[in-house]
Amino acid sequence: MKKLLSFILVILLAFACFTACTPLENEPDANATATPATTDEATGLTITGWSSLNGLSAAYQSGTTAEGKITELNETGSITCTAYPNEDMAVCFSMLANNEVQTVVCDQAVAEDFCAKNPDKYQVAWIQEDSPEEFAIAVPKGTSTDLLAAINEAMDELRAEGFLDKLHDKWFGSGAEVTMPTEKTVDCKATLVHEGYFTVGSEIGYPPYESYDENNVPVGFDIDLTKAIAIKLGLEVNYVDRAFDTIFSAMGKDYDVVCAAVTIDDVRKESMDFSDPYIKNYLAVVVAK
Repeated sequence: MKKLLSFILVILLAFACFTACTPLENEPDANATATPATTDEATGLTITGWSSLNGLSAAYQSGTTAEGKITELNETGSITCTAYPNEDMAVCFSMLANNEVQTVVCDQAVAEDFCAKNPDKYQVAWIQEDSPEEFAIAVPKGTSTDLLAAINEAMDELRAEGFLDKLHDKWFGSGAEVTMPTEKTVDCKATLVHEGYFTVGSEIGYPPYESYDENNVPVGFDIDLTKAIAIKLGLEVNYVDRAFDTIFSAMGKDYDVVCAAVTIDDVRKESMDFSDPYIKNYLAVVVAK
C-alpha cells in the first residue's frame, strides 16, 4: 500500500512540474510587444483597434494611407467613422485639441512627434503594430530607370556606411547630429527636370519627416536623406513644397522625385515606381488628453 501511495505521489509531482514548465496556451508572452489600451481621461475613450473608431470622428491628412484605411473600413461596413480629411497635418491636430474631432489617424512617428511637442494636449492611443508599411522615394512610372538605379545605388552605400541607422537615431532616437557625405560616388546618367539639380517634391509640414525650422529651412528625416543622396550623385538639391493630395501629379514635370513619407502600395504602383524602401512605418491613433 505504501509503495502504491509513493508511486501515486511521484506521478502527481511529475505532472505538477510539467504543467509549471509548459506555458499555457493563452498565457501572455513576456517578450511580445503590444500597444496597451489608452483611455482618454477627458472623454473615457479607449482605443484598442480600428473597431474602436466605430461611432467616432477622425481627422487625417488627405491622400495618405490613413485616409485609405478609414475609407476602406467605412466602405466595407467594418465601422462607421465620421471622416475629416485635411491637407495640413497641423490642422488635424488643432481640430483634436479644439474638440472638433475625437481622434487623429496618422503615421506613428508623426503621432509621437506631435505628442512629444504637446504632452499636455495629445497622447498616442494605439499603434497598428501588426501591419507595417514601407516608405520609399517615388519616381515617374517607367521613365526614370537611370535615376531610380542611381538612387538605389546611393542608398545602398548610405546603408552600408551606417548613415541610415545614424539618421534614424537623429530623428527618432537620441537626436545626435549626423555627418553628411562629402563627395560624389555614384554616376547619374538620368535626364533631370533641372540640369545639375536633384529636385525633390515634398509636403514640408509632416514632422519629423519634413518640416520647416525657425529659419524657414526644410529639415527632417526625408530632407537629410535626399540631401545625402544628392551629394552621392554629385548634384545640388532643391525642394518644391506641395500638398500631399496633389503632389504626385507634378512628378517628372516640376520635380524629379517625391520623397514625403510615401508608402509603397499596390494602387500607387500602377502609376509610379519606387526606390528600395528606407524605413518601416505603422499607422497610429491619437486622442486628446
